[in-house]
Amino acid sequence: MTADTLTLGNGAKISSITQGQGNAGNIDINTRTLQLNNGAINASTLNNGQGGNITISAEESVNLTGGVFILSDVPGSEVNSPIPISISAASFASGRAGNITLNTRQLRLQDKAFLGVSSFGTGDASSLRVNAADIRLDNESLINGFTQSVPKMP
Repeated sequence: MTADTLTLGNGAKISSITQGQGNAGNIDINTRTLQLNNGAINASTLNNGQGGNITISAEESVNLTGGVFILSDVPGSEVNSPIPISISAASFASGRAGNITLNTRQLRLQDKAFLGVSSFGTGDASSLRVNAADIRLDNESLINGFTQSVPKMP
C-alpha cells in the first residue's frame, strides 16, 4: 500500500489473519506520514499457519493514538487482546507470529497506544525492529514483545 498520507481512525483496521494451516499475508505500507487514531494494523495467526509480516516505511512520521481491541471481532477467537492494539503481530496458537519492521524519522505513541509482537499460545512472538531518529511515548503507551501461555478450556 502506497500513499502520501495514510490515516486510520475510529476503529478502522488493516488486518491479515489466518485461521487455518495457510500463512497470513504480509502488510507493506509506504507513506510520508502514518496516523492511527484508535485504528489498528494487525497480522495474526489463530492456528498453525504463520502470521504475516508488517513492514512500515514512513518518511516523516508515525503517530499512534489509542488503539482497538483487534481480536474481539475475529470468529473462533477465544482470546481477546488484553489492551487496545495500534500495530501488532500476534500468535494465538502454534503458528509463529510475523515480524514488524518500522522505519521512520519520528515515532510518537500516546494515550495507551501499543506497538508490539506477542504470543498467547505455543507459537513464537517473532521480532520487532524500530528504526527512528526520535521516539516518544506518552500516557501509558507501550512498545513491547511478550509471550503468555493460555490454558486450554476443559
